[in-house]
Amino acid sequence: PPPPPSNDRRQRQMCIRDRIKEHAIRDPAAENKRNFLYKGRIRSVLATREQISEINKGSIGIVYLSGSYHLMPADKIGAIRQFAPDHVPDLSGAEHADEEENPVPDDLIW
Repeated sequence: PPPPPSNDRRQRQMCIRDRIKEHAIRDPAAENKRNFLYKGRIRSVLATREQISEINKGSIGIVYLSGSYHLMPADKIGAIRQFAPDHVPDLSGAEHADEEENPVPDDLIW
């Protein structure tokens, strides 16, 4: 379906809901949390180890809708990002300019 007008919130949410119903990746065995930063807070979604690996590679992404986070193939998320970018968390991680002055050692274990 074509993307809804960007100023109609209800239409955007219905379109996102339809795409989630069609393309969401759900696995009942998902028991691992994948944390990410969204709107200034740390959030999490349940995923399998394989899904977490795919999220880290960028082939699976996350879409927010009505208080829930849904896993979807990255190529399907691109369409949602075009008309509702605020519903797609950026999973690439933030690059801080000040990190160059004080680099974090690669062998640091938390």
